Amino acid sequence: MTTRRNVLRGTLARGAAPAIVRASSLLPIWVPPAPSLLTLAGDGLIDDTAALHAYMRGEPVWFRGAVLQAIDNVVRLPATTFNLNTSLTLTGSDKFLDGAGATVLVPSGEPAIRVVGVNNGIVNLRCIGKAMP
Repeated sequence: MTTRRNVLRGTLARGAAPAIVRASSLLPIWVPPAPSLLTLAGDGLIDDTAALHAYMRGEPVWFRGAVLQAIDNVVRLPATTFNLNTSLTLTGSDKFLDGAGATVLVPSGEPAIRVVGVNNGIVNLRCIGKAMP
């Protein structure tokens, strides 16, 4: 015998039953593209020369999941160790490099940073010469 109560139970049971669907009909998950920026490793092993040159020119760089960019002509280095194969050059005018306790490993016998321009400055940067293989 069909009663209102049985009809209601059947309707609720059908609505609660799991549905089998094709994966193609589901909403796709959007994954942002990887940044096309140079990456600073900052581990003291991987060469950071190209990325640090770009950063000092004012270009944004990728560092540990975030984008770094100079603000108001101030380049702030994270407090970690960077490995370089050549010297860095700070060019322009009124630029300031804040090492914030960072360490730069450079080839022995080369200057760590060449400063070119007027009113440029460097502070809180530790430079260590390394033997080249």
